[in-house]
Amino acid sequence: MPASKANRLVYIDYLRCFGILLMVTGHVVMGNGGFDRSLEIWIYSFHMPLFFFISGYFCNPDNDTAAHIIKRCKSLLVPFVVFAVADIVFCGIVRNDWEWGGLFYANIKIPLNKALWFMPALFFTDLIAFLILKYLPEKTAIPILFLIGIFGCFHVMTLPFSIDSALVAVGYFASGYLFKKIRRLNELRLWEALLAIVIGSLLGMLNGKVNMRLNDYSGIILYWPAAIGMTIGFWNLFRILSGHINWPIAAYIGKNSMIYVCLNMFLIYLLELLLPDATGVWLAAKQCFETVIVMVILTVADYYISKTPLKVLLGK
Repeated sequence: MPASKANRLVYIDYLRCFGILLMVTGHVVMGNGGFDRSLEIWIYSFHMPLFFFISGYFCNPDNDTAAHIIKRCKSLLVPFVVFAVADIVFCGIVRNDWEWGGLFYANIKIPLNKALWFMPALFFTDLIAFLILKYLPEKTAIPILFLIGIFGCFHVMTLPFSIDSALVAVGYFASGYLFKKIRRLNELRLWEALLAIVIGSLLGMLNGKVNMRLNDYSGIILYWPAAIGMTIGFWNLFRILSGHINWPIAAYIGKNSMIYVCLNMFLIYLLELLLPDATGVWLAAKQCFETVIVMVILTVADYYISKTPLKVLLGK
């Protein structure tokens, strides 16, 4: 049976929370070898496309253009500028690394919290896709968006404000927009969802390491179906699970995800300074601990910040 609108919103919040958890975990294990490398490859093969896919799902080209752009500026560009400046000033004071170019080339020049690249990338992804969907017939707009996404994978030059990454993300945005119109894909059975996840995972591991921030996609023939397959699989998995399990904390994190993007790498940096080095099983335990601590601290911080005027810094 199709999920109700309320349930659909809840399971999409669960899915966002899952994506945030993957993001934090990916940053914690980044650069390590062994099992960590396999986990990193798996996470990076779909966790960023997932967020662009979700944004495309909720795109409504019937919205007023000016109001839509103002809303996206408030929710994405304001937090980006605030936390990018804070990151640059912090690194300037602590490490004498005054990289103001990070405001313009967040994907390569932000000194510490490189996750900030996502906010201008999502802004320009949304802007490009929204305008094309609004002012062109849908049958023309969707193929154009996919062509932009494919073209973007052949990275020619680094563009300011993560626009080069946004060009690729436009294709995933279009996938999410198209997905909501295909009822059958929104109603996969459990075995079908798990099969999509398994096949997507195999393709992602076969493709190898990718990184949207750095425009490294390995082979787009494998990258696209891996990312789309796992996204649709997990989408349906959480839809099914939402009918049996109530996760209020996960729903909260999914609804209030900005703080995790803005501050997770800063907290990981501090924890790495405070915690001792480890290897083997102790390294795994340390990484699990760091992930949990980051999620707990930022969830509590968001809860209290949201009750103050400072919530505007998080795009609220």
